[in-house]
Amino acid sequence: MSVINISTINDFNKIKKIREEVFIKEQQIDREIEFDLNDEIFEQSLLNNNKQEEKNLFYFLIVDNNKEEEKPLGTCRIRKISTEENKWKIERFAILLNQRNLGIGKKLIYQTLLFIKKNLFFNQQPPFLYLNAQESAIGFYEKCSFNEIGKFETVGELFYEAGIPHREMQFSWNV
Repeated sequence: MSVINISTINDFNKIKKIREEVFIKEQQIDREIEFDLNDEIFEQSLLNNNKQEEKNLFYFLIVDNNKEEEKPLGTCRIRKISTEENKWKIERFAILLNQRNLGIGKKLIYQTLLFIKKNLFFNQQPPFLYLNAQESAIGFYEKCSFNEIGKFETVGELFYEAGIPHREMQFSWNV
């Protein structure tokens, strides 16, 4: 398995298919809610330049490359929330239903965190990083604790997004 930092329209289309399967079909989220302006901006950047130029938005795809052809398994994106602060959010985290509970999601989180640690620390300072976890996924994120990097902690009150209960979780860096 490997995690790809998306830079082509072909890989971006694989991400869209995963999100359609997980969020639109499985969780019944409206397409207009699931695919937002950030997706349009990123896709347009790829179409215009055939490469990613947006530095405040990154998409990741985890694939099984043990076969002749890469098989997409899951995806997530990270987005810079504040231009004044080094504040980022993990969003649109999705693993295909038949690929869950196999360690794929944890590997995707781990590789995403390594990318952030390598590329988004400013003056050796870690960014503020958080996500809005679906209530049913909080246990998963709590298990994504890595001694050399850090761990997620639930901090917020219950709220609803797209009709689904969520809680905010912040990442505490071990630096």
